[in-house]
Amino acid sequence: MRILAVAAVFLALTGAAFAQAGNTIIDPEMLPQNRAIDQQYRNALKRLPDSQGANDPWSKMRSVEQDSGNKQASGKKSRAN
Repeated sequence: MRILAVAAVFLALTGAAFAQAGNTIIDPEMLPQNRAIDQQYRNALKRLPDSQGANDPWSKMRSVEQDSGNKQASGKKSRAN
């Protein structure tokens, strides 16, 4: 009885993974249509304008000094023996 309960729980938890793996069959008749769709997608990506840089909504809120790495390095002084 315990084995059946464990098997039922196992099947319930892994059923979704097996369902996702079932869509790997490629229909040869749809291959030219899929290639045309892929080509249209690539052409649409080429028509998009280049980005104008990083979108930084907090740029006006930061202080003028951006490089915090140099500030930390200059604060530590090394001792020469």
